[in-house]
Amino acid sequence: MAKKTKVKCVGCGRVVRGRPVSLRLKITHNQRGLLESSKALGLKSSSWRVGDVMEAPMHRKCFNFATRVWKLAFVTRALSPRRHPGEPPHPSV
Repeated sequence: MAKKTKVKCVGCGRVVRGRPVSLRLKITHNQRGLLESSKALGLKSSSWRVGDVMEAPMHRKCFNFATRVWKLAFVTRALSPRRHPGEPPHPSV
């Protein structure tokens, strides 16, 4: 009998029991540092090229929390000191 592989959540690092939620992010630009960080976190991609998708398994609870953090980051992006000059404001601002 084949052993089941243990899937770890990218958010908390614990083993996912049951069906994991798949976090999918589209690669929009080729910033080597961000791609390396994504690989270190455990995200997988077939080619790591712009336009491709990277994905990773998560618990439902971790996924919901990450969604709220992501929304907060986009709403407050206009306040970020790392914003590039000339970049248009976020549509919801």
